[in-house]
Amino acid sequence: MSEQAVTGTNKSGYFRPLIMLLVIVVSSLLIWHTLNIMLLIFLGVIFAVFLSKTSAWISSSTRLSRKLSTGLILLILLGISVLLIWYMVPRIADQVAQFKSQLPDSFKQLEQIISKNELGKWLIANLPSFKEISGSLGGLMHQATAWMYSVFGAATGVLIIFVLGLYLAFDADVFINGAVKLAPKNKRLRFRRILHALGATLYWWLIGRLFSMLIVGVLTVVGLWLLQMPLALTLGAFAAVMAFVPNIGPLVSVLPAVLLALQDGWVQVGYVTALYAAIQTVESYLITPIVQRKAIAMPPALILSAQIIMGVVQGVLGIMLATPLTAVIIVLTKKLYIENMLDDHDVEVRTE
Repeated sequence: MSEQAVTGTNKSGYFRPLIMLLVIVVSSLLIWHTLNIMLLIFLGVIFAVFLSKTSAWISSSTRLSRKLSTGLILLILLGISVLLIWYMVPRIADQVAQFKSQLPDSFKQLEQIISKNELGKWLIANLPSFKEISGSLGGLMHQATAWMYSVFGAATGVLIIFVLGLYLAFDADVFINGAVKLAPKNKRLRFRRILHALGATLYWWLIGRLFSMLIVGVLTVVGLWLLQMPLALTLGAFAAVMAFVPNIGPLVSVLPAVLLALQDGWVQVGYVTALYAAIQTVESYLITPIVQRKAIAMPPALILSAQIIMGVVQGVLGIMLATPLTAVIIVLTKKLYIENMLDDHDVEVRTE
């Protein structure tokens, strides 16, 4: 080999790592600055997986085509949305207004209870007042979720998720086949299986969350109604929404109920706390294990760590999507690294 050829090979060897490093840096910066949109696209993918998997089940159970099955699902979702907006939204709006009017009295009751000892008096003297707390929390939540909670931002986000999910669901095979062609020919079957494993994981995660939200919401409304608590519908709807976020959601959902229960004394607080603890126990030890038979099981500590990291990086939206993102990373790690590179097939990933 000539000296010129050797020199050219060395230069190529030097430039290749630099180019790879540049690509990684540019890609990381692009993802960082467009992370909000990336998460919305990820939500669209989850919605598409839900439509695709559900329509496939309906199509296999009936004589309807996949596209007709998808249209049927959309009609059902639209009907449920209209029913909720027509029946529940006005009632919840009235109860939210009542809750806002009763919340200051609950804080005053809490201050009276705490101030009965010296430590409580010191805390009240040094901690911010209710107005300061609500103002600080309001400012923090506004900064963290200003884009999502603005009218234009929320409408745009929902539109992106819906349209993207719809297009992906109607042409699921086209997108999957196109993605598979990006892999080497001898790896395409394996890549297709990985894509199906990711789809199954996201689908059963979403089904599990929706089922948990329904159970938690119904049990909370019924339990609070039996305890003769005010605003049971609002508190139940809030608990259902918070059930979408494991670990953090249940802790947040119990706070307004406890504040309202303080007006009726410590006995009522104990009943309300026991109710929420019992519902969370049912959700954690009955519903979640059933769902995890179909989806990947993740340690709670791992989920909580992911929620903290994503919450710091992307606020409320990051906390909401921390669990499915972690599930995707786990599946990819097991399929691509542990099974492919380490040739270890003993690790079970429940995706079927």
